[in-house]
Amino acid sequence: MIEVGRRFGMDPLADLVTGHADEENEEIRQRPELALTDSRLEALDRWSRDPWSFLTGKDPDTGEPIVRTIDQKDKRQPKKPFPAHLDYLHYYADILESEPYIQTEKSSQMIVSTMTLLLSLWRSSFKPAYKSLLSKHKEEEASQLLDEKIRQVWLLMPEWLRVALPLTLKPKNKITWSKTGASILGLPENAAAADARGQSYNCGLTDEACWQDNLA
Repeated sequence: MIEVGRRFGMDPLADLVTGHADEENEEIRQRPELALTDSRLEALDRWSRDPWSFLTGKDPDTGEPIVRTIDQKDKRQPKKPFPAHLDYLHYYADILESEPYIQTEKSSQMIVSTMTLLLSLWRSSFKPAYKSLLSKHKEEEASQLLDEKIRQVWLLMPEWLRVALPLTLKPKNKITWSKTGASILGLPENAAAADARGQSYNCGLTDEACWQDNLA
């Protein structure tokens, strides 16, 4: 058996205190197909160390991509695997992980916003207590991004992986990962003077900054 510990989750003692461990174990007892097999544990450990490995990863049991996105323009096959063949996205992922401040100029349909939010999905899934702030012109726009780029992607993952990396579906403007304690909060452009004031975040994301009048 491959021993990888729980480096991607909360401390086991914390799970016992919150009752999360009992709930998860009961679900797995009723549905053993959700259990973390050796191959799944090995895959989780590998994915936790490298975001690109996670985004391009495949289910060790089925060989199917674990990350799929929804292309609203494709009415026939809207669900698509993450575009692992786009080398510039791999380069962009490396930059996001290595540089403290990044400003990206782009045209539409370059998957840059999707890539940025998917990296946040990876960070929050595997990094304990990682806090991110997403700013858009309006709060409902930020909530929509969280829903389309993170929640819907998570809902398309294999069920065993969703059990291993659980997140919340409500409230609309906030996603919390119960095992890592990480979170992403979506706020309007005046976030610095409103709900985010006085808070500490590991990462701040500003989408379509040129349209945010109160960005300063």
